Amino acid sequence: MGKFKISIIIPCYNVEKYVERCIDSVIQQTYKNTEIILVNDGSNDKTGDICDTYSKKDGRITVIHKRNGGASSARNLGMSVATGDYIYFIDSDDWISKRTLQYLMGLLLKHDCQCAIGRTVAVKMRNGRLEYGARITLPDKIIGPNEAIKMVLQTGSGAVNKLIKKELIEGIKFKEGLTNEDEPFMIAIYDKTEKIIFGGKQTYFYRVRENSVTTSNFSVNNLGFYFNSGDNVEFIRKNRPELLEYAMARHFKAAAYCSAKLHFNLKGKEGDLYRRTIKKELKNNRRQIISNKNLSLLYKIVALFCSVI
Repeated sequence: MGKFKISIIIPCYNVEKYVERCIDSVIQQTYKNTEIILVNDGSNDKTGDICDTYSKKDGRITVIHKRNGGASSARNLGMSVATGDYIYFIDSDDWISKRTLQYLMGLLLKHDCQCAIGRTVAVKMRNGRLEYGARITLPDKIIGPNEAIKMVLQTGSGAVNKLIKKELIEGIKFKEGLTNEDEPFMIAIYDKTEKIIFGGKQTYFYRVRENSVTTSNFSVNNLGFYFNSGDNVEFIRKNRPELLEYAMARHFKAAAYCSAKLHFNLKGKEGDLYRRTIKKELKNNRRQIISNKNLSLLYKIVALFCSVI
């Protein structure tokens, strides 16, 4: 059954077409010592009813219904009621392989790590059929907190598909109201770890949807990339100053990206206000932008361009 209990937290919002596959994949795990926390985040379709139906079938399932507040608020609520020794996040339109939790727990115990991460497969719907990304197994890899944080700052990171020791999460919450909230959360988690293991097996299937939060058109909410990267800079400056140049590169990239998106995709008073704010910051940091070795030439050009337009 498994010595340690895993709390699986699933925020659910208007996913009546997908949530059953997600829940089924969790129920069918070979690792059985779990609690499954479904947080219905104010759905206005049949998502809440589907969650309630599953809770009647499996005693491990708890359903919480709340007003819509976004995935971060749903995850925070789920964490506040979780009773497991470990936490695992999964998005309600995704699913996991049958042995995911057993595999990740085995990695944690074998290598005495505090966080285990599986590999993700992107899945797209094409001509009415699911199309899977490359299915490749790689060697397992153990890294320290600095390298893990550097990876977040270079390529980003989501909170899903990670088995995390619950004591690491104490005192840490997702920032609510903006996108890109996973990055500051994972940086704070990695800062408290000693060892993280990246498993070589693919365990998580990420459904790419055109109208999902990560693929929808740019809006003011997407400025979370800019604001959260700025908060990351201050966190790194205080706790991991040796990684500051990486954090600054990420922030300049976010500023350039958001400024360009605001200029071309979001006209009007509100968009102009944010664009002027970002423009001022880029203008005041031109020397750092040019000298930063971790910022690509393309983003240096975009950042400098956005500092004058």
